[in-house]
This record gives sequence, structure tokens and C-alpha cells, in this order.
Amino acid sequence: MGVTNIETDRLLIIPITYSMANSILHSDYKAFDNMGVHLSGKWPKQDTLDILHFIKDTLSKDDEVDGFGVWMIVKKEDMTAIGDAGFKGGPDENGAIEIGFGLVEEEQRKGYGYEAASSLLEWGSQIAGVKVIKADCLIDNAGSIHLLKKCGMRETGRDLELIYWEKNVSLH
Repeated sequence: MGVTNIETDRLLIIPITYSMANSILHSDYKAFDNMGVHLSGKWPKQDTLDILHFIKDTLSKDDEVDGFGVWMIVKKEDMTAIGDAGFKGGPDENGAIEIGFGLVEEEQRKGYGYEAASSLLEWGSQIAGVKVIKADCLIDNAGSIHLLKKCGMRETGRDLELIYWEKNVSLH
């Protein structure tokens, strides 16, 4: 499936390909310069690097992406990468996908997280076979709790560390 960038008012959300992941993991940012994307040194964060190490070999070496991986969040104003968001794989046997997101600290509380997450939730809800989108966040992460509620997700449970969220997708 050919997946294209998502463009919002202030953001460009770009699916990370095998080549991009490899470049990031080897600190070779020439490909990003060629794309016109500036990496400020604040992104990628360590948790992004950990995810990319884990998923790199699951990405297609021909750089085709299905959209169910990691997406880079770029601020259009200055074409700086400010975070990432995405899904933890394609739909499971129940049609569920799980979303996650993170921004560099300096760009938090400016609406970028909501803009990116709501766009990806919309993208995911348009994919055949997706019935529910899930998320989780730390129990004390007020920013993520607010964002997930604002995106229309509802709390489905919690444990000592995490709150679990879901959003049902209309049937296709």
C-alpha cells in the first residue's frame, strides 16, 4: 500500500522508511537534509532510537511503508523534526491498532501533539479492517491524558502505572 505524507496546518507527518530508519540509527542525516528536513539534535530522542532499532528489520528494504509504523513529525514553519508518532503494527485479529506519540519537550503544550495524533487517528480510521484504536499513557502524564480525551478516546482501564484508552472506528 502506498502511503503518503500527512499535511496539517502546521505539520508535515512523514512515514519513516527503512532508509530513513537506517540513516537515523547511523547518525547520517544527509538524506534528511536532501528532504529539506532539519534535525535539531533534540530529535530523535532515545525512546525513538530504541523503537527504530527494534522495528528497522521489519521495514521493507524497498522503502515501501504501510503506515502502521513510526511517522516523523515536522514543523512546516522551519521544517524541523519535533517528534514522532505512529502505530505499533497493523490491525490485530480483532481489528485493533495502537497509537503512540512523543514530542521534544520544547514543542509540547503548543497543540502539535493533538494535531499529529488526531491526524493519525483519522488516517487509521480510514483503513479497512481497523475497528478500534488503542493507546496507553502513564497515570501521571496530564498532557497525554488531556490529548487522548480531546482526540475522543475513552478510558477503558488502568493499573498502577498506565491508563488504557480506546476509540471505536465506524464500520467500513
